[in-house]
Formats: sequence, structure tokens, C-alpha cells
Amino acid sequence: MYDTSSSPEARVYRVDMDDRRLFIKTSSQGTLSAEATMTRYVHGLGLSGEVVLYETLPTPDSSSGNGVTQRDWLITGAVSGSDCTDDTYLADPERLCEMMADILHLLSEQPVHGCPVAHRTDDYLTHAWNRCSRMLSDMKEDDNPNRHDGPVDGIPHGALFDVHYYTNRFGDASVQDIAEVLRRYRHSLTTDTLIHGDFCLPNIILDHWRFSGFVDLGGSGVGDRHIDVFWALWTLQYNLKTHEHDDRFLDAYGRDRIDPDALRAVAAAEVFSRQADNDHYVRSGGSCRSAALPSRRRATWSMPSERHFFSPTLRDAACLQICH
Repeated sequence: MYDTSSSPEARVYRVDMDDRRLFIKTSSQGTLSAEATMTRYVHGLGLSGEVVLYETLPTPDSSSGNGVTQRDWLITGAVSGSDCTDDTYLADPERLCEMMADILHLLSEQPVHGCPVAHRTDDYLTHAWNRCSRMLSDMKEDDNPNRHDGPVDGIPHGALFDVHYYTNRFGDASVQDIAEVLRRYRHSLTTDTLIHGDFCLPNIILDHWRFSGFVDLGGSGVGDRHIDVFWALWTLQYNLKTHEHDDRFLDAYGRDRIDPDALRAVAAAEVFSRQADNDHYVRSGGSCRSAALPSRRRATWSMPSERHFFSPTLRDAACLQICH
């Protein structure tokens, strides 16, 4: 078993069995429900690994008053290959850009009828706009223009909004300017396409340059394709350390398919969807992925009881699911 976690919010363990590899992800109660739901759906389309098990289980927790906390546990089958931050793929950026565009086309061409998350755009914009509105109503003139002086529901005291999600592509702007962009253009987004929601290099698995599948589908659903276009451009720039390859991706994807106002609205929404000081691990993939390849280290357990809990409950449950 190896700890492959790259987020402070979730733990991910790789389990190598005799005949297959599994990934076991655990996070706070309820936080993996959407990922489990959409992974099942996308697996049905042949575009992701299978969900072996999803449960909310009592888990040993030394910080809890009774020593136990309810946590989500998600077990998925591995997708063959390696993610797109592998040196093999980064070494050929033009081919990688074209591959990303092709995969995005493949995803957006999938049918949306029957998708269990049918209104992803509404959820996405509601979250961003609510936080934006609360920030504007509470901001003081003498504050850091990018700082919210809270606290209000959902926005910690002193939270910094990372304007770079917007300014890296659209030029200098204050957080108030970006709020106005979101207000003006948020209605440009539609709800008509199956999206990943976090279309970043670590969440796309290739097997010798052949698309193998997606991981980290917690933000997936029927939404607006510009959300995935934004993150494709962001992750290519971050991992390749340059904007030089943007044109290659845009040409391969099709510039005629991109609405500049919708792309601007997504960039503005991302500023308000997270705090800069909570994103020190870098959002370059998934809500729980980093730009660098996650470390592959053998898992260690802080409490003997946790190891005892894990083995009979989850590993055996996974084996039973596989056998059936």
C-alpha cells in the first residue's frame, strides 16, 4: 500500500493486489458523494475506472471527542497508464496540446441524457456568486483590495482571493473589477455539455499516448464546456511554465467553439470559488491534485487502531466487490 495523497483535504492510498490495482480515497463525510456518483456514470461511458465501493464509515480519529469520526471512503479501480504530468508527455508539448483538445472533444460529444448531475453550471455559479456577493458587502475601503475581512458564512476571516486565476489570462484587475466581470458575464454560461469540471493534466490518464480515462470526477456533470477549456489552458500554462502553447491548444480545439465572454466568466468565477491561502498546494488538477507528480510512499498509520480498522473493513470489502 502506498500513500499517493497530494491534498490537505483528502488522503489517497494505492493498493497493489495480485491481479489489479485499487485507489482508496478518504475525506470528510459527504465530500466524495458527487465523485462516486459521477465516476460511476463516466465509467458507464467507458471513460473512467470503476467504483468498487463508496461508503461513509466510522473512522478512528484521535481529535474527536469519542475517538471516531464519520468519513467518506471511495475505492476505485485504477486506470491504466500515467497522468499527463509524466515527463514523457510534458516533453512533447505540442502533441500534448493536441491530445488535450481531442480528449475534450471526446468528452463533450458524450450524451447528457440521464446524467445524475444535470445542473452543474447552476451549482458552480451559485457557489462563486454567493461568495462574491458576501465579500463585496463586507469589504472595507482601507483593506487589501484582494482581501476579505469576514467572517461570513463560507469565507474565512482574512481570506485572500487569488486574482491570478483571472489576471494570468485577461490582464490586471482588482478583486472588485473581477466581481463586476462575474456579475456581467455569468449568464453567458450554459448547461448543455458533459464536463469534467477539473480538466487538468493530473486528471487525464494516457497509456503510451492513448487516452485511457479520467480520474477525480467530483466536479463533473452537465455544464458549460468553457469550464473545461479554462482549466485546460491553465494546467498547460502551469505545467509547461509558458503561455507559448496556448495557440496550439486553441487551434486544435477550435477557436470558433469558444465564447470569450463565457471564458472570462469562468476565470472570474474561479477567483471566488477558493481562497488563495487554502490553495498553497496548487490547483492543477482536481480538487485534490498538485502540479507535481504525487509522491509514491508506503502508507504509514498514525494509530494502530486505524490500521486495524482499515484492513478488515475496506480491503476485504474491496476484494468481495471484485469477486462478485
